[in-house]
Amino acid sequence: MSVWIFFRQTLTVTDETKSLYKLGYHIDFEIKDDKFIQKGRPVDFVGDYVILLNGELRIGESHYHLSEIAKEVLSAGCISIENGKITTINNQSGHYTPSRKALADAANFFVKNRLISDSFEPEYITF
Repeated sequence: MSVWIFFRQTLTVTDETKSLYKLGYHIDFEIKDDKFIQKGRPVDFVGDYVILLNGELRIGESHYHLSEIAKEVLSAGCISIENGKITTINNQSGHYTPSRKALADAANFFVKNRLISDSFEPEYITF
């Protein structure tokens, strides 16, 4: 997936949060007809997401695992997908601690790429 909007900042892992790393997993998916598809079916998933500096979107568990222990990413948080469309995202990432602006950038990324449901709602988490 290509980046279709400008992200105002990159998110950085601090030395204090590196110790939060835990093993995780990723979900293999493709995007077809503006939906997340896995094995020919629309994805239903609740977990983590990361958007890498090159614009690649990854979903699964553990932001640090998904980013392959990257020092910087464009965005990270939690995501809920129902019937192949995103219903909610938030900025809950202890590694990258996204700001309200970073959450807005991620929401715009998903909107511009037509991956959201009619009930899509971003939720800002205060750290």
